[in-house]
Amino acid sequence: MVESDLDELYSLQEALTVSQIVSVEIQEVEDGEQALAFLRQEHPFLDVSKPNLMFLGLTLPGISGLEVLEEIHQDHKLRSLPIVVLTNTINPRVVSKIQQPPLPRYVFKKPTSCNEWICVLRCIEDVWHTISSTQTNPA
Repeated sequence: MVESDLDELYSLQEALTVSQIVSVEIQEVEDGEQALAFLRQEHPFLDVSKPNLMFLGLTLPGISGLEVLEEIHQDHKLRSLPIVVLTNTINPRVVSKIQQPPLPRYVFKKPTSCNEWICVLRCIEDVWHTISSTQTNPA
């Protein structure tokens, strides 16, 4: 999770506990620069494993969430990483920029309560199961 607001992280952790979604390990970084270092396994994240999914806030100190997305898009090793973009407002121009070209990017209005987080998590869980079953059972 890339988010500068620790309350957001705590809300996500609470929702994961309440919803009883298992097998989730959360790694958090506070800004875009740390996110890119984490994904590229650069110092101080040399020994971390690459995430299966990334939650990305758009408003970050330093390198913004949109800039992080652009960097990820330019890196062929990271491009296929599914990313859940969390934003306070759903701006159609920003959403189209996030989803161009069509990569595994999902945009949600930033949850403000545990119940909203649970709804977002259930949506992601449904998408994840669909993707997983498609990859294991190709048509």
